[in-house]
Amino acid sequence: MRLCAIALGLLVMPLLAAHPLDDKADMASRIVVADDARLELVLEFRYRDVRASYAELAAGLDRDLDGAVTRQEARLRFLDNVDPLALAITVNVNGRPVNLEADLERCEFADLDNPAADLNAPGGAPAMAMRIFYRFVFTARPDPGPGVHAVEYFFSGPQAVVHDPRAQMLPLDARDAMRPVAGARWDTTQGMPRVRFEWRVGTPPPAPAVAPAAMPPTPEPPAEPERLRGLGEVPAWLTLVSGLALVLASLVLVARRVLDAGRRGRWGNALALGFAGLAIVLGALMRLGYFARL
Repeated sequence: MRLCAIALGLLVMPLLAAHPLDDKADMASRIVVADDARLELVLEFRYRDVRASYAELAAGLDRDLDGAVTRQEARLRFLDNVDPLALAITVNVNGRPVNLEADLERCEFADLDNPAADLNAPGGAPAMAMRIFYRFVFTARPDPGPGVHAVEYFFSGPQAVVHDPRAQMLPLDARDAMRPVAGARWDTTQGMPRVRFEWRVGTPPPAPAVAPAAMPPTPEPPAEPERLRGLGEVPAWLTLVSGLALVLASLVLVARRVLDAGRRGRWGNALALGFAGLAIVLGALMRLGYFARL
């Protein structure tokens, strides 16, 4: 086993300087607003295959080249990598860099092709067919105080590991469930992948832009009831009596023509007189409030 590990080391000798920030590992990161005082930066590296992991194993992960990785070896390799990684990253708050401190207790190492691999097992986890996973966690406590603060997170030099900043550099807010920070902006100014966003402390988030609600139409004032006006207003009761008189006169004329067959005359006049009287009666009843106008 030792001879195999030595042979493996000789094969990857040109790559001994490899570290997580290379193009053999797919990187995803998130910068998290932990609370009103703290930021967290989490970077995850997933090596694409077993061969891509050989350089990292030979570069110091498998320190004794025995073909296995122990918990102590993984911890030492984290110590090797956190400083170069922190130097390649810049986080600014209001234009000033913050101090990133590695949280080694939350850093993680795993074999993506063997979830059951146990670094604490006797002899460690087998490394000959290992596909490496790293998670680095950094914390910062700028404690900027109330207000709206500009945050930017970028790699300080060209990095082949960042191909799509929008997908690989995610700003999240953990204060009210883990959610994306609204209004984040990504760019690659001068070849440096960067994301910028606002960190709001003690201020409400901006209201979403919505179209103003349409104003309800102004109701028209109720029209005044129409009233019969002239040289003097005739009382409603007198109008009613007049109409009834015309109706009665019409009935009398009709009855006379029916009873006296010899009496000549036009039925039309009698009927017209009756309809006129009926219209007057109806108008009077409306004025008196017995029924509403049609």
